[in-house]
Amino acid sequence: MSIEDIQRLERELVEKAQNNISGDIVKSCLKIVKNSNYGTFCAPFRAFRPKPSPSEKEQQSELFNAIWDCIKTWDIKIPEYEDGYMGANGSHVKIIMDAIAPAVRDAKIDNILKEEE
Repeated sequence: MSIEDIQRLERELVEKAQNNISGDIVKSCLKIVKNSNYGTFCAPFRAFRPKPSPSEKEQQSELFNAIWDCIKTWDIKIPEYEDGYMGANGSHVKIIMDAIAPAVRDAKIDNILKEEE
């Protein structure tokens, strides 16, 4: 569900609440929308970010394989991407790789600078 879809739904709910249609249900839904941000939503308006897929090159990297070997038996919950726990998969590895990329880059730079000293 896109942000535009959610905003449209919110407008429709406000209109229904103003017209006293389905009173309590609409008010409950409005509270959910009001108390949520546009990245994650409580049911029934749960919107998730699409999970990233690792490229072929990433899947063949040492880093990917090291992370995969570590997490492959884990049950993982990432609320921005999915509801509940699920078995680890390549998307989870990609999320981790993206999160640590700046630190990996900095370590590589540090190693190059040390070699030049």
